Amino acid sequence: MDTPYSDELSAALTVPTPMQGNARIKAVYRQNRDGFASTDKQKEVSEADTGKTYTTTVYNLTNDGKSDYKGLALEWSGQHENHSFNANVTWSRTRSYGVGNTYFDYTDPGEQIYYQGQLISMNELYEQNTRSNYAAPVRASIGWTAMWFVDKLMTNATVNYRGAYDYLGDTDDDIEIDGTNYDVYAEQTLKSFTTLNMNTRYQLFRYMNQSASVDMRVTNVFNSFPETQSSSSSSYLLGRSWWLGVNYVY
Repeated sequence: MDTPYSDELSAALTVPTPMQGNARIKAVYRQNRDGFASTDKQKEVSEADTGKTYTTTVYNLTNDGKSDYKGLALEWSGQHENHSFNANVTWSRTRSYGVGNTYFDYTDPGEQIYYQGQLISMNELYEQNTRSNYAAPVRASIGWTAMWFVDKLMTNATVNYRGAYDYLGDTDDDIEIDGTNYDVYAEQTLKSFTTLNMNTRYQLFRYMNQSASVDMRVTNVFNSFPETQSSSSSSYLLGRSWWLGVNYVY
């Protein structure tokens, strides 16, 4: 097999702004090629001892996987006295091409599911998913950092936003066809999702080349959860988390 590789072209323009800041617009185009994918075909197999013939599915690893990525980002940073600010918004779009699904999927590519009034394999569902370019959200963040008490205390707050997007997923419903139950898949929408992270650092002392500080970080302050489903590859959702540490430098 060939080694998968990526080629990237980027361009950016930066201009000064008020508040001693800079604004930048950046575009990125990335090509991913020779990605691992799989193809399947039916094969007639005969048993040596009985002579019976049956049909089986053979999967082959290929380098047919490839994708194109386009991204556009707007960024700004500035400061006023002891306060600094930053903000950015990114739009991205990914197109995947090639035959078959990625070789490393956890789901059996030959498994059949019910989608849009017919039975199809997971392989066909993956191809439909890439052709329709699902899961290409808008992301944004805005941050504020401040220094207090003659730079002894630092505080930071960052708001992160992920826009709504569509995906093909299990509806948790089943349908019975000819005595067999099949999972029902459909286009679903994940609503937008916003989180707040906060960091603080307090300097206990500074003497000559020695200093000590206490750090505290809180991720997902409001304990928000995205509207999503867990899977075998992601069996949990991260809620609010705390981190407390002491730094000593000499």
